[in-house]
Amino acid sequence: MQNLTIEQQNHISAQLREAYAAMKEAAIRLSTIMIALAPDETRDYLINATVCGAKLVLELGPLPEVAVAQVFLIEPEGKRQFVAAQKDPSLLTITH
Repeated sequence: MQNLTIEQQNHISAQLREAYAAMKEAAIRLSTIMIALAPDETRDYLINATVCGAKLVLELGPLPEVAVAQVFLIEPEGKRQFVAAQKDPSLLTITH
């Protein structure tokens, strides 16, 4: 943030904090819904894996459309496992 006044820097920092807080809330809601749709065995596995140190990662993309959200499990050893994917519901066509 070079060449910006202190006021401009503070304004941008406030905007970033607000955007990050909104993104964090949405990411938690989205990943929770996606994992809730998984079979019981998968949810049990994810619980056990995270207790043992694995991390869940939510990826959104590609930008700017953000047409797909994907959840991955990253094991403590670094192995990456696909968990779930969800297309943007507004992009889906429902036919009868």
